[in-house]
Amino acid sequence: MRHRERQPADARRCSGTMMSEQKGGALYRGCLVVFIALMLLAGKAGAQETLKPELERAAEVRAMAGACRELQPELAEHVDTAVNDWWERHSEVDDAVHVLYFGIPSPERSEQQRAFEGLQQRLATEAEHARAANPDAFAERCRLFLERLESEVPPRRSEPAAALSGRSSRSQCSAS
Repeated sequence: MRHRERQPADARRCSGTMMSEQKGGALYRGCLVVFIALMLLAGKAGAQETLKPELERAAEVRAMAGACRELQPELAEHVDTAVNDWWERHSEVDDAVHVLYFGIPSPERSEQQRAFEGLQQRLATEAEHARAANPDAFAERCRLFLERLESEVPPRRSEPAAALSGRSSRSQCSAS
């Protein structure tokens, strides 16, 4: 009992040693709920950090392509052509997205898929807010996005991507 008397009251509350004084342990349950919530948030943040750069870029391209199509429907065909050409030049991105959706199932892959889709949704929402707030500035952003897509050179790969060229994630991008 002497050990409990030396602990500060807050430490006893969160450690559960004041159960009888808490009338049912409500404070203990509160500490537990906060701890679990923080762990869940840390897990979600950690999942986003584990995304490969290829997946981050794919999410960005999909989100911006969709927002630019909505801003200027008359340029939708140009956007689609630029995005499809980009996917063809960046087979490593196409491969990463394909593996994410069609690779060997695992908890890690499922978590990455959720993180990828969450990032894509967050970027699409941010683009939508920017488009709504200032359509002219967003039109310029779309112009620069298309310019970058059309001029971006893929990084060199040490292994050929030709073996995986039979499938594509481009159709998923075009539908965004």
